[in-house]
Order: sequence, then structure tokens, then C-alpha cells
Amino acid sequence: MPESRCQADLAHFEVEPASPVSPTSPNEKRAFKEALPAEWKEQSLYRREFAVLRWIQRTIPRRPMLPVALFIHHFASEAILIPFVGVFTWVVSLPAAGSTTSCMCFCVSLNFGLKWIWQRPRPLWLDMGKVSEVWNIGAVWEADYSFPSGHSQSLAGVLLCAHFTFQLTMHWLPVMLLLGAFVGLSRNYLGVHWCSDTLTGWLIGSLSGIAWGLLDPYAALLRLGSDTTGCCLRDADHPRASGASG
Repeated sequence: MPESRCQADLAHFEVEPASPVSPTSPNEKRAFKEALPAEWKEQSLYRREFAVLRWIQRTIPRRPMLPVALFIHHFASEAILIPFVGVFTWVVSLPAAGSTTSCMCFCVSLNFGLKWIWQRPRPLWLDMGKVSEVWNIGAVWEADYSFPSGHSQSLAGVLLCAHFTFQLTMHWLPVMLLLGAFVGLSRNYLGVHWCSDTLTGWLIGSLSGIAWGLLDPYAALLRLGSDTTGCCLRDADHPRASGASG
């Protein structure tokens, strides 16, 4: 979208006082209903979700939430994560990170498929704040579909899979879960995802990451002596390749 429009939305959010959450007088209710996009009239879910997004943007302080949300938006995308995980695999440990990398690819592929199945519009596609008062406060834009959240699904999957494949202590498990949930909240704060998008993405990613981490496909291939793991790798290179418990 044009940059000037984004800046105008941002300025509107910063300086204009908050208006009532919903119209009160009969005339306001009538005007509000007439201004609703077609999708809102057909599905009351959009109206409820816009109300939650509006509450999130008004309640959470702009500092430090906005810089953190923008950092996640730009540096936790699939375009950045996949190359990073690939480099991380070779620099840190190929056997230990092998399953984490494959989990990341699985989450991204599944997310693309689900988005094209549901083809759900994003909040800012339906309204730029004129009716919903949910603003593009980060001046960002997403061109793909909304459901489920790719950031939430991918990050949750990678964090939880890494927790098990790298055999971290159980004290880190709630930290990984909360980090994945916070990613979803940051997407809601920017107005680029519905709350049901981020919640579903977090759930799918968490379940995928836990399952992938516990199964640890790369270690299983090593135990089987599969040629797909590379001829230079030995079972001892992976902490769980010999079947030892974590």
C-alpha cells in the first residue's frame, strides 16, 4: 500500500482520542451497520475479533511493544528464518539441528497450504481503521492470507522442537511456549492478524514442534544407518542417536 497512507494511519492512531468501542444511539448503530463491509455482515466473528484487536492496541503501551513487534515482523519471517536455521545447522551441530530444520520446513509448508485452503482476509484488508479503529500502527503490510499466522506457527514449532532435540532442561519449556505466544500477540498488536489466526498458528506450531522434537527424525535415521544422513556422520555425533534418553 502507499507509504503516505500508512503514515496517515499511524498519525491518526497516535493523536486522535479513542472513540467508544461500539455505537450507542440508534442513529449511530444504523450508520455503523450500513458502513460495515460485506464480510462483517455475513460473519459476526469479524466484529468480535476487531473488538479484541482494538482492545489490544489501546491497552498495550506503544513503547516498547511497537519496536519489538516490528523486529519480529521483519526478522522472524520465513524468508529470514529458513536461511538462518540452515546456517545454524552447519555452524552449531548438523545432527542436533537436523530435525529442527526439517520441522521448520514442515511448519512453513503446512502454513502455506492451510492459508490457501481457508483464504481468510487479513484485518487491514477489510478496514484500515475507519470503522473498526484497528490501525496499521507499524506501517506494515502482508500480501498473503491470514489464517493461520505463519510467524506464530513457525516460531512456536522451531522453539519447541529445538527444546527437545537439544535436550534443554524442562525449565525452558514454559519459556519456549510463552515466547511463541508472545509472537502471536505482537502480530495482533500490529493489526496484521486476527487473534484466532495467532492462537491457531501457535497451537499447530506447538504441537508440531513437540511431536517433531520427541520423534527426532534425524536421530532415527542415524540409528537406522540411513544413507540420507550423509556418509560422514556417525551415531555418536547426535546425543540421541544411540537411543539414550534425554
